Amino acid sequence: LAHLPMDCRVGKMLIYGAIFGCLSPMLSIVAALSTTKGVFLESNRNRQGAAQAKARFDDGAGSDLVAAARAFEAWDALEPRARRDFCRDNCLSPQSLDEVRSLRGQFLNHLAEAGFSLDAEAPSMSRRGGVELLKGLVCAGLYPNVVQALRTDRDRIMLRDRDGAQWFCHPKSVNFKAFGRANSRKTRYVAYSLRLHTTKSYLLDTTVVSPLAVLLFGGRLQLTYNRCGLVMDSWLSFKVTENAALCLCALRREIEAVLLRTVNGDGDRALGDSVLSTVSMLMGMLN
Repeated sequence: LAHLPMDCRVGKMLIYGAIFGCLSPMLSIVAALSTTKGVFLESNRNRQGAAQAKARFDDGAGSDLVAAARAFEAWDALEPRARRDFCRDNCLSPQSLDEVRSLRGQFLNHLAEAGFSLDAEAPSMSRRGGVELLKGLVCAGLYPNVVQALRTDRDRIMLRDRDGAQWFCHPKSVNFKAFGRANSRKTRYVAYSLRLHTTKSYLLDTTVVSPLAVLLFGGRLQLTYNRCGLVMDSWLSFKVTENAALCLCALRREIEAVLLRTVNGDGDRALGDSVLSTVSMLMGMLN
């Protein structure tokens, strides 16, 4: 990361994207995250239209970053003369989309200059399993910026950080309405880029991630022998069987070894591919 002239979170996401064969969509995600202003025009006058457009691009992914990246890729695939109407119809900023394209090129050049192998890969953001993998890699880059969604006594969901403080997804987020009344028994986590304190404490650029994504790409895991199974960074507890806990810890070590070998430019490519295929398969099973 020290050889990449960019924010360390951005660099980490790009490295993981290159390793897991989904560099192109990850370039769009980190470029959208790095723009001066967001790709959606969200003034008071067109707030509802922007929210609807963002929800269409998100398409259930639960990620502001995936929505922005999909909007860029849809815009980029059009003929130049069709882009103006597309931006108008979807409340998009042409200037920000141009900035995303420029940043993609800059980030790609930085990776090439740092010596990373930039193999071609198939698009991932249109497939459910591919989206889950991308969200996991976003979690890898943004961690420890993660909060846990907890069910309250009033059958609602609240977001808590490791210090116990309560947070809310920003009203402009695709996830703003997702954490009202609890309608699922699934444990969820939210990765975010920034915090904002106004009338409430808000999280910006949020991405809903699964427990598996946090386990594979989050902080340091410690194996326990009580009901928790695994504890991450002396904070997050995960109830898993002892066998599952041992397998997850072993897989984490393999992921980190592949990352280290890739950064150092050595190691058995076939062994690395088998580890990455296993991770991709596991993430692809999340629906």
